[in-house]
Formats: sequence, C-alpha cells, structure tokens
Amino acid sequence: MMAAPLSVIDLKKSFLGMQIRTLNAPLQPSRDWRENAPVSEEGELKERVVQEVLQKCTLRKALDYV
Repeated sequence: MMAAPLSVIDLKKSFLGMQIRTLNAPLQPSRDWRENAPVSEEGELKERVVQEVLQKCTLRKALDYV
C-alpha cells in the first residue's frame, strides 16, 4: 500500500522544521576552513579567539530571534 502524498502544508512544515534545527545548531567553522584559514602577520588564530567569536555570534543569533 502506498502512503498518501504529502500536502503542501506538510512540506512547508517539514522545511520550516529543518530550517529551525539548522539555525539552532551551534556555529562551528568547517574542517576545510580550519585547515586552510589564512595566516596573518600576527600568526595563526588561537583556538580561544575562534571560540570566543563563535560564542558571540551564537549569542547574537539567539538575540535576533527575540
């Protein structure tokens, strides 16, 4: 027996659910970015600095939803 086709509302709810999960996921730089990040005159970025920036961006992202 074949399942009934999804309605437009079901498809939209599914899409919105995926978007909400994506937006709620913590921000992390990709492995590719970490391996190929540019080196400045001051040297490589410290992991602590990367984590602080990500934390601030995550907080800002959360505040944008309020």
